[in-house]
Amino acid sequence: MREKIQQEILFLAIKLANENPESAFLTGDKKQLMGEEEAEGVVALMAEAVSMFAEAVDSDPEQFSNLADLHILLKKAYIYYFNKSIEVTYLCATEQEKEIEFSFEDLEAGLGGDGTEPYIQAKVLPLIPNLGAVYNGLIRFVRNNGDYVKEGLSLPELSEAILLSAVYLGIDACAEMDFNSDAELKAILEA
Repeated sequence: MREKIQQEILFLAIKLANENPESAFLTGDKKQLMGEEEAEGVVALMAEAVSMFAEAVDSDPEQFSNLADLHILLKKAYIYYFNKSIEVTYLCATEQEKEIEFSFEDLEAGLGGDGTEPYIQAKVLPLIPNLGAVYNGLIRFVRNNGDYVKEGLSLPELSEAILLSAVYLGIDACAEMDFNSDAELKAILEA
């Protein structure tokens, strides 16, 4: 059941990020290709980081007893893990040896992705409103299509499934970036 729900959430996130007029930001035009082993490494590192968030939710059931209680923090986490997956993918694709740090404090403050070059951060910034729309679409789906918690999926597991979709979207978004162009940063600086 858990894997089926995770797949539903992931497939919906991909669909929203590719096809929905309000939230689409992925084009399918991959400029950066990673090997399967590298991609699996990025996913494994990010999945481990996402599980830390799920553990934090699980450790405080009084504060996070339902999706509504968790909504604001989960949205920040969605953006954070999207940014961090871009950072990890970028560092892997450019073969940079940097230590990746995950911080719950940064997550709560809305920070993340600081390990990339400013011109890469400038490419990410315009994607955030669309990513928020993807997140909102996922939450609507969860609320309208069954109470997964009652179906045996714990709130931390549901949170993890939602956040893993942000990881996959971040990896895809990074793969679509042109690392050799700083046009977005120049446009921001000229504005």
